Amino acid sequence: MKDSKKTLDGERDGFGTDVREDVSRETSRRSIYEKEKLKKPELDKVRHKGNITDDNPFDYNNPSLKELYRDFRANKLSRIESGFNSLYLWCYDNYYSSGVPIKEKYKNIYAHPAAWFRNTHGMWKHNKWSLAVRLLEIIPAISRTFEKMRENKKKFKENFWKTFEYSHKSASKALRFAAYLVMIAATVSIITIWSNSIGQFDMIPALKLYVDGKYVGDVLSVHDAESAKDSVEKSLSVNLGSSFSLDCTIEYEATKIKEGSNLTPARLSRAFGDAAHKEMQSGYGLYVYDVLVAVSSDRTWLEDSINESLDSKLTEKQKKDTEKVSYNNFVIRQGSYPEKFFNTQQEIRQLFSLPENPEDASQTDKETSDYLNISEKTTLLTGKNTAGTSSDVSDEANQHTMQLAIETVITKRVTERETIPYATDYNYTDELPENRRVVTTEGKNGSKHATYIIEYGDDNREISRRLLSEVVISEPTNQVVSQGTRPLTDEEKRTASTGTYIYPSEGDLTSGYSWRVLGGYNEFHRGIDISSSNGLVLVASDGGVVIQAHDRGDGYGRCVLIEHDDGTITRYAHCSKVHVEVGQRVAQGEHIADMGATGQATGVHIHFEIIKDGKTVNPMDYLPKR
Repeated sequence: MKDSKKTLDGERDGFGTDVREDVSRETSRRSIYEKEKLKKPELDKVRHKGNITDDNPFDYNNPSLKELYRDFRANKLSRIESGFNSLYLWCYDNYYSSGVPIKEKYKNIYAHPAAWFRNTHGMWKHNKWSLAVRLLEIIPAISRTFEKMRENKKKFKENFWKTFEYSHKSASKALRFAAYLVMIAATVSIITIWSNSIGQFDMIPALKLYVDGKYVGDVLSVHDAESAKDSVEKSLSVNLGSSFSLDCTIEYEATKIKEGSNLTPARLSRAFGDAAHKEMQSGYGLYVYDVLVAVSSDRTWLEDSINESLDSKLTEKQKKDTEKVSYNNFVIRQGSYPEKFFNTQQEIRQLFSLPENPEDASQTDKETSDYLNISEKTTLLTGKNTAGTSSDVSDEANQHTMQLAIETVITKRVTERETIPYATDYNYTDELPENRRVVTTEGKNGSKHATYIIEYGDDNREISRRLLSEVVISEPTNQVVSQGTRPLTDEEKRTASTGTYIYPSEGDLTSGYSWRVLGGYNEFHRGIDISSSNGLVLVASDGGVVIQAHDRGDGYGRCVLIEHDDGTITRYAHCSKVHVEVGQRVAQGEHIADMGATGQATGVHIHFEIIKDGKTVNPMDYLPKR
């Protein structure tokens, strides 16, 4: 292996000088090696590198890495030598056949290890195979370096022992040896100090954080710790429904840490959270409008005080008619609360203006107040500013108390009669035009008894209701409507309803849609009267079908009724002459009759009505403004 490494190191000088000549792209690898055979020394180097002999010629026609390795092993080379030589020749063979032309005029010039950086034409000539060859060429040099170091080490050992064996009396040699040891020690110290200084480059100033005397970690600034503490206090204040302040000692100590090893916000919050929970104990909190007003270790103290206060607010009649009575948004929650938040039973009863002793409740005539008396201790829970609690808060003069207004909620069971609206069914038929809709069956609403649980607040104001049950008394009858599908004829299109109305005649409005006195009687006038001295022509207010064109003896005289496409009917009464017939279609503005005074009329005029769903409506709401 040693000889082969030396051979590889010398390969570049012997082989590179001939390959540096111009070589065309079409030149085959075999022809190049044929030229090399003419130069005996260079060929011998190539053969020695691969341990190739005349008896075992090398196949230069693209041998594989496996074939090269097998040939070297067959020539008694070790595995390492065979692997290295076969890898080198395989990379060299691939490199030699894969040039990288840079410029067009030098397209037939290929890269070569001898021209690694730049050739005579100033072009770069390297690729991945040349890089592999160069790296493999370095291996023998490294091997020789290590071999030389082993030889020097061996010589050093021999000289070292000879110095003490034959020249131990020489002070100069002893001093040189001591100086040598001192130099080694100094070098090691310098390297150690340098290594430690390198490790200090990524250290940053920080603070050790102690909570209640316990080290919890490192922070970058006091602000980080204080922010985490404030965050925990705000979170607990929201959960408790009251203002909470964490009672703990915080201490800091300067230090240096690696960047990124400080406490994260989550770990900081956890540390202060653990400190807060040390001040907590299990109990029951009373919340009003989601504000904590009392904490008790016994749930019955809260429940008894609430029930006793509510019972005193109802009369005997209210108790009979009432399902239950409660305070609006009163909630009792079990959880952990600070020790200073807990109230005694007397303080809870005082909150509801009840006697301190439950046994004295039946002997007092004192009425229960509609306010909760917030004492000094309870003020710790609500805070001095309870704005946003949907309650009335007022300061008592000369007292350190506040009053929190509460609302009594009375729950009742109420049964009401309700209407069940009817639905509408449509029958589609081609006997009617597509814009025609006729009601064939009138709809009728049903009825039912519905029982609700209703909550009433102050002044009998309804807060909420919940359906408990319902009993149907009568089922509704659906309305049936026939909807036309037949395409309109030209005549039907001409006379189709527009959905808007015009005045049937010009003239003055002499009577409106209202109550009036006629013939000494007070009656309701179901239309409008229009009189005119300029003409007697009456026109259709909108297009439709004539359904009446004669006098029916009902006081309207000669009367025309027109049914429009949406089922609305217009009436034109007291006509002197009718120009249309029943079943005839008329268009909006078409001449249908002449104004007159037939029937029960006080003079020549037109009585005009609009009838929707069988009931008259005020025509002035549908006619254009004058």
